[in-house]
Amino acid sequence: MEQKTKVEGLLSRFIGKIVDDNFRIMDLDGKLTLWGNMCPDLPHNKLNSLVALSAVKVAYQITGEARFASAYKLLIDKYHYDDRQLLTNHIFPESLRHIWDDYHAVRSLYMVMKYETDPDLLNKYRMTLNRQWYVWKDITFESESTIFYIMLYDLITQEGVMKDPARIEVMKNMNGHARRMRTFNIPMEDGTTKKIETEYDHASTAFLRNYWFGRYFGFIDPSW
Repeated sequence: MEQKTKVEGLLSRFIGKIVDDNFRIMDLDGKLTLWGNMCPDLPHNKLNSLVALSAVKVAYQITGEARFASAYKLLIDKYHYDDRQLLTNHIFPESLRHIWDDYHAVRSLYMVMKYETDPDLLNKYRMTLNRQWYVWKDITFESESTIFYIMLYDLITQEGVMKDPARIEVMKNMNGHARRMRTFNIPMEDGTTKKIETEYDHASTAFLRNYWFGRYFGFIDPSW
Protein backbone atom coordinates (compact mmCIF):
# COMPACT_ATOMS: atom_id res chain seq x y z
CA MET A 1 0.00 0.00 0.00
CA GLU A 2 2.87 2.38 0.80
CA GLN A 3 4.43 1.80 -2.64
CA LYS A 4 1.06 2.26 -4.34
CA THR A 5 0.61 5.59 -2.58
CA LYS A 6 4.06 6.71 -3.76
CA VAL A 7 3.24 5.75 -7.36
CA GLU A 8 -0.06 7.61 -7.19
CA GLY A 9 1.71 10.70 -5.89
CA LEU A 10 4.39 10.54 -8.56
CA LEU A 11 1.89 10.20 -11.40
CA SER A 12 -0.30 12.92 -9.96
CA ARG A 13 2.61 15.35 -9.83
CA PHE A 14 4.37 14.35 -13.06
CA ILE A 15 1.45 13.86 -15.44
CA GLY A 16 -0.45 16.63 -13.70
CA LYS A 17 2.42 19.04 -14.47
CA ILE A 18 2.34 17.99 -18.14
CA VAL A 19 -1.42 18.57 -18.32
CA ASP A 20 -1.04 21.94 -16.59
CA ASP A 21 1.62 22.90 -19.15
CA ASN A 22 -0.78 22.17 -22.01
CA PHE A 23 0.68 18.73 -22.72
CA ARG A 24 4.27 19.88 -22.93
CA ILE A 25 7.23 18.52 -20.98
CA MET A 26 9.04 21.61 -19.72
CA ASP A 27 12.68 21.62 -18.64
CA LEU A 28 14.12 23.40 -15.59
CA ASP A 29 14.86 26.44 -17.76
CA GLY A 30 11.16 26.77 -18.58
CA LYS A 31 11.66 25.71 -22.18
CA LEU A 32 10.06 22.81 -24.02
CA THR A 33 12.23 19.69 -24.03
CA LEU A 34 13.38 18.34 -27.39
CA TRP A 35 10.91 15.43 -27.52
CA GLY A 36 8.33 16.68 -25.02
CA ASN A 37 5.77 18.19 -27.37
CA MET A 38 2.31 16.63 -27.08
CA CYS A 39 0.63 20.03 -27.19
CA PRO A 40 -2.64 20.33 -29.16
CA ASP A 41 -1.74 23.94 -30.06
CA LEU A 42 1.64 23.01 -31.59
CA PRO A 43 2.47 20.78 -34.57
CA HIS A 44 3.75 17.48 -33.21
CA ASN A 45 4.52 13.92 -34.19
CA LYS A 46 1.38 11.77 -34.38
CA LEU A 47 3.10 9.27 -32.11
CA ASN A 48 2.99 11.89 -29.37
CA SER A 49 -0.79 12.02 -29.65
CA LEU A 50 -0.85 8.33 -28.70
CA VAL A 51 1.68 8.88 -25.90
CA ALA A 52 -0.44 11.70 -24.47
CA LEU A 53 -3.59 9.58 -24.49
CA SER A 54 -1.75 6.75 -22.77
CA ALA A 55 -0.27 9.05 -20.12
CA VAL A 56 -3.56 10.54 -18.94
CA LYS A 57 -5.39 7.21 -19.27
CA VAL A 58 -2.91 5.48 -16.96
CA ALA A 59 -2.79 8.46 -14.60
CA TYR A 60 -6.55 8.33 -14.16
CA GLN A 61 -6.53 4.55 -13.72
CA ILE A 62 -3.89 4.73 -10.97
CA THR A 63 -4.86 7.94 -9.17
CA GLY A 64 -8.61 8.13 -9.81
CA GLU A 65 -8.30 11.90 -10.25
CA ALA A 66 -11.10 13.24 -12.43
CA ARG A 67 -8.82 15.82 -14.08
CA PHE A 68 -7.04 13.05 -15.98
CA ALA A 69 -10.30 11.57 -17.26
CA SER A 70 -11.30 15.09 -18.35
CA ALA A 71 -7.94 15.56 -20.10
CA TYR A 72 -8.39 12.27 -21.97
CA LYS A 73 -11.87 13.29 -23.09
CA LEU A 74 -10.64 16.74 -24.12
CA LEU A 75 -7.85 15.31 -26.28
CA ILE A 76 -10.38 13.11 -28.08
CA ASP A 77 -13.49 15.28 -28.31
CA LYS A 78 -11.83 18.61 -29.11
CA TYR A 79 -8.44 17.75 -30.60
CA HIS A 80 -9.16 14.32 -32.15
CA TYR A 81 -6.03 12.64 -30.83
CA ASP A 82 -7.79 9.30 -31.33
CA ASP A 83 -7.76 9.99 -35.08
CA ARG A 84 -4.26 11.47 -35.15
CA GLN A 85 -2.77 8.42 -33.47
CA LEU A 86 -3.95 6.19 -36.33
CA LEU A 87 -0.85 7.22 -38.29
CA THR A 88 1.54 6.74 -35.40
CA ASN A 89 4.10 4.79 -37.42
CA HIS A 90 5.64 5.15 -40.86
CA ILE A 91 5.07 2.30 -43.29
CA PHE A 92 6.49 3.91 -46.41
CA PRO A 93 9.18 4.89 -47.10
CA GLU A 94 11.06 2.45 -44.94
CA SER A 95 13.78 5.03 -44.29
CA LEU A 96 11.36 6.90 -42.01
CA ARG A 97 10.82 3.93 -39.71
CA HIS A 98 12.52 4.25 -36.34
CA ILE A 99 12.71 1.32 -33.96
CA TRP A 100 12.82 3.59 -30.89
CA ASP A 101 9.50 5.13 -31.95
CA ASP A 102 8.01 1.64 -32.02
CA TYR A 103 9.11 1.20 -28.41
CA HIS A 104 7.08 4.21 -27.29
CA ALA A 105 4.14 3.14 -29.47
CA VAL A 106 3.86 -0.43 -28.21
CA ARG A 107 3.96 0.54 -24.55
CA SER A 108 1.36 3.26 -25.12
CA LEU A 109 -0.91 0.92 -27.07
CA TYR A 110 -0.68 -1.71 -24.37
CA MET A 111 -1.82 0.77 -21.74
CA VAL A 112 -4.70 2.37 -23.63
CA MET A 113 -5.98 -0.99 -24.83
CA LYS A 114 -5.68 -2.43 -21.33
CA TYR A 115 -7.84 0.26 -19.73
CA GLU A 116 -10.12 1.48 -22.53
CA THR A 117 -13.68 0.11 -22.62
CA ASP A 118 -15.23 2.14 -25.45
CA PRO A 119 -15.52 -0.23 -28.45
CA ASP A 120 -15.03 2.55 -31.02
CA LEU A 121 -11.82 3.74 -29.40
CA LEU A 122 -10.59 0.19 -28.96
CA ASN A 123 -11.18 -0.36 -32.67
CA LYS A 124 -9.06 2.68 -33.51
CA TYR A 125 -6.26 1.53 -31.23
CA ARG A 126 -6.40 -1.91 -32.83
CA MET A 127 -6.10 -0.28 -36.26
CA THR A 128 -2.92 1.41 -35.05
CA LEU A 129 -1.63 -1.88 -33.67
CA ASN A 130 -2.33 -3.54 -37.03
CA ARG A 131 -0.21 -0.91 -38.78
CA GLN A 132 2.58 -1.58 -36.32
CA TRP A 133 2.28 -5.33 -36.86
CA TYR A 134 2.71 -4.83 -40.61
CA VAL A 135 6.32 -3.88 -39.77
CA TRP A 136 6.88 -6.00 -36.67
CA LYS A 137 5.82 -9.31 -38.19
CA ASP A 138 9.02 -9.38 -40.25
CA ILE A 139 11.26 -7.77 -37.65
CA THR A 140 14.78 -9.05 -37.06
CA PHE A 141 16.32 -9.52 -33.64
CA GLU A 142 19.74 -7.88 -33.75
CA SER A 143 18.45 -5.34 -31.23
CA GLU A 144 17.70 -6.39 -27.66
CA SER A 145 14.35 -4.57 -27.70
CA THR A 146 12.61 -6.03 -30.73
CA ILE A 147 11.35 -9.29 -29.21
CA PHE A 148 9.60 -7.13 -26.60
CA TYR A 149 7.32 -5.77 -29.35
CA ILE A 150 6.32 -9.27 -30.36
CA MET A 151 5.57 -10.27 -26.77
CA LEU A 152 3.43 -7.19 -26.19
CA TYR A 153 1.56 -7.70 -29.47
CA ASP A 154 0.80 -11.28 -28.47
CA LEU A 155 -0.25 -10.19 -24.99
CA ILE A 156 -2.66 -7.62 -26.43
CA THR A 157 -4.13 -9.77 -29.19
CA GLN A 158 -3.79 -13.31 -27.79
CA GLU A 159 -3.01 -14.48 -31.33
CA GLY A 160 -0.25 -16.85 -30.24
CA VAL A 161 2.45 -15.29 -32.41
CA MET A 162 5.07 -16.03 -29.74
CA LYS A 163 4.52 -19.76 -30.27
CA ASP A 164 6.54 -19.52 -33.46
CA PRO A 165 9.62 -21.78 -32.91
CA ALA A 166 11.95 -19.12 -34.31
CA ARG A 167 10.70 -16.55 -31.79
CA ILE A 168 10.99 -19.06 -28.97
CA GLU A 169 14.64 -19.53 -29.92
CA VAL A 170 15.10 -15.77 -29.78
CA MET A 171 13.85 -15.83 -26.20
CA LYS A 172 16.02 -18.78 -25.27
CA ASN A 173 19.13 -17.20 -26.75
CA MET A 174 18.27 -13.64 -25.71
CA ASN A 175 19.16 -12.36 -29.17
CA GLY A 176 20.53 -8.86 -29.27
CA HIS A 177 22.47 -9.22 -26.04
CA ALA A 178 25.60 -10.83 -27.44
CA ARG A 179 28.88 -9.13 -26.59
CA ARG A 180 30.51 -7.62 -29.68
CA MET A 181 33.75 -5.96 -30.76
CA ARG A 182 33.74 -2.34 -31.90
CA THR A 183 36.29 0.35 -32.71
CA PHE A 184 35.85 3.67 -30.91
CA ASN A 185 37.55 6.99 -31.71
CA ILE A 186 38.70 8.47 -28.40
CA PRO A 187 39.57 12.22 -28.36
CA MET A 188 42.97 13.00 -26.87
CA GLU A 189 44.16 16.12 -25.04
CA ASP A 190 46.32 17.20 -28.00
CA GLY A 191 43.28 17.31 -30.28
CA THR A 192 43.98 14.03 -32.05
CA THR A 193 41.95 10.85 -31.77
CA LYS A 194 43.03 7.36 -30.80
CA LYS A 195 41.34 4.25 -32.15
CA ILE A 196 40.54 1.67 -29.47
CA GLU A 197 39.00 -1.70 -30.21
CA THR A 198 37.04 -3.12 -27.31
CA GLU A 199 34.12 -5.30 -26.37
CA TYR A 200 30.69 -3.80 -25.82
CA ASP A 201 27.18 -5.02 -25.23
CA HIS A 202 23.71 -3.49 -25.33
CA ALA A 203 21.56 -2.29 -22.44
CA SER A 204 21.35 -4.77 -19.59
CA THR A 205 18.08 -3.12 -18.55
CA ALA A 206 16.45 -4.40 -21.74
CA PHE A 207 17.70 -7.89 -20.97
CA LEU A 208 16.14 -7.78 -17.51
CA ARG A 209 12.89 -6.31 -18.82
CA ASN A 210 12.54 -8.91 -21.57
CA TYR A 211 13.32 -11.79 -19.25
CA TRP A 212 11.05 -10.89 -16.36
CA PHE A 213 8.27 -9.66 -18.62
CA GLY A 214 8.47 -12.96 -20.47
CA ARG A 215 8.52 -14.92 -17.23
CA TYR A 216 5.57 -13.05 -15.73
CA PHE A 217 3.32 -13.45 -18.76
CA GLY A 218 4.37 -17.02 -19.55
CA PHE A 219 6.42 -16.44 -22.69
CA ILE A 220 9.54 -17.80 -21.01
CA ASP A 221 9.66 -21.24 -19.44
CA PRO A 222 11.64 -21.10 -16.15
CA SER A 223 13.33 -24.39 -17.13
CA TRP A 224 15.14 -22.66 -20.01
